[in-house]
Amino acid sequence: FLIIALGTAQKVGYLASIAAFLTIIVVYLAGRWSDRIGSFKLLRWGTVLYFFGWLGCLFADSALRIFAVNSFKDMSQRFLLLPWQSAFYRVVRPENYFQLVVLRDMVFNASRVLVMPFIILIFLFVANPYLIVFLIAAFFSLLYPLVGGQLPIEKSLKLS
Repeated sequence: FLIIALGTAQKVGYLASIAAFLTIIVVYLAGRWSDRIGSFKLLRWGTVLYFFGWLGCLFADSALRIFAVNSFKDMSQRFLLLPWQSAFYRVVRPENYFQLVVLRDMVFNASRVLVMPFIILIFLFVANPYLIVFLIAAFFSLLYPLVGGQLPIEKSLKLS
């Protein structure tokens, strides 16, 4: 998407470098805010912000907009993933660490395997596939709190 919109890999590299620097700052702030306001509240805020980041991709049609949207989406993803991973690792005990990490990765990859055929069909048969794919990504990002945030993670990930 970025190479199509910006035209060259070099421009994408510039954009990604600046966005990565801003993301480092946001990771620091998210860690501090997570301690202050609580990780589950930050998870909910991050989920909403990440949702709007994906929706913002629909309006990114110039280098400046792409930079702004990509930076916002990357930063909001940190507000989402930091408390999500914190909640996940709080319940991990040394004796079931490997099982829980594998389970987490299986959930993510299984969801990708289920959605990917639909995305392929969208790109084959729809005139403007990015619109639909960004909407799918936006709505699926709203599911993060269901995998450990809103549900009691200790009960949902119990392994013997």
